[in-house]
Amino acid sequence: MNVGQYIHNTTAQSSNKPLTSVMNALGHAATGIGIEPTCGPLPGFFA
Repeated sequence: MNVGQYIHNTTAQSSNKPLTSVMNALGHAATGIGIEPTCGPLPGFFA
């Protein structure tokens, strides 16, 4: 994971995306969580 970068959030995004991104970073293949099972991770999280 690249550290020291900002995530450019130009549009409103689901609050479940950061958690989905962290779950993917920890090795759990997640596409979403809770009432948004397909929200996906934050774009560019592992860029």
